[in-house]
Amino acid sequence: SHVHAMSRRLLMPNQEPEKKEANNLMNAKVPDKKDREGDFEVSILLHGSWHQKRMTYSKKIITFSRVNTDDVLDIIPMKEIVQVYDSAPVETNNIRTRRKSDVTELIAEASNVFKVETIPDGFNLGRSYHLKAHSISDRHLIIQNLKDFSEHARNREMARTKFKMFQIKVQRIFDSDISQQFIGILILANFLINILSAQQDSKLRDHNGHLTDKGKMFERINLAFTLVFAIELLVNLFAHWFNSFVRSFWNLLDVVLIVLSLGAVLESNWIILRFLRTLRVLRLFGSFSSMRTMLKALGLSVNKMACYFIILSVLASICK
Repeated sequence: SHVHAMSRRLLMPNQEPEKKEANNLMNAKVPDKKDREGDFEVSILLHGSWHQKRMTYSKKIITFSRVNTDDVLDIIPMKEIVQVYDSAPVETNNIRTRRKSDVTELIAEASNVFKVETIPDGFNLGRSYHLKAHSISDRHLIIQNLKDFSEHARNREMARTKFKMFQIKVQRIFDSDISQQFIGILILANFLINILSAQQDSKLRDHNGHLTDKGKMFERINLAFTLVFAIELLVNLFAHWFNSFVRSFWNLLDVVLIVLSLGAVLESNWIILRFLRTLRVLRLFGSFSSMRTMLKALGLSVNKMACYFIILSVLASICK
């Protein structure tokens, strides 16, 4: 069928968004009444003759089905309509099953004809649709609706595409080795400052428990790191929104650490804040895949080492 032929083109490997959209189009149904903008009986030119069809459309999609049924035979996404022509002539190269001498008669009989063109690389592969409304008023209404809805859908798709392209660009920059290494360096620097701060703990507060000048300096540095990591988390969230972000344990760990750190700063709870700053070094495993691999290998070896230890313990108790 036409829909399955189009789906084979759209279902390309490594194109998850396109694959999902193609599946949605293959399973398209007649628009619900609440979304329906038009429901007409029209004639469509197929193989040199007119065929009665039901044309139903929303602001996003046009469906063609058998008259008085909801069985979808063909669809046109609104965003893929290039142009809608009023009183379009019937092209002879589309007439395959009739003699050319019959074309003049066919055109003469075809009043209220209009033409819908689709984009070459879309779901319909640039197919042109010759349609015939039942009345002049139906034709004018359909044409005006299709022009308005298709223009709105194209503008919306263009804005979505620009946003998606920018998101992909941010994701590539964020996931690059240079960016991840820079983040790792910041985490290590923050960890070293925390160690230095712990070593000079007695000098950071006076006898009344107030921060000294050196203590205030360390707190400003740590607050700056917290804000930098918060910005990094927001960039990460934007670049991997949404499923790929929440599926990562390290991203969720980042969220917990950053939120608790900001809360501790606002509450001036320095004990909790210092503990959370120490935990930030765990984020190194999220920044470097080699460290994640090493951690996973260590985790897998723990079970085996535990089994060996139990066996040795049993043997040692028997030998006694």
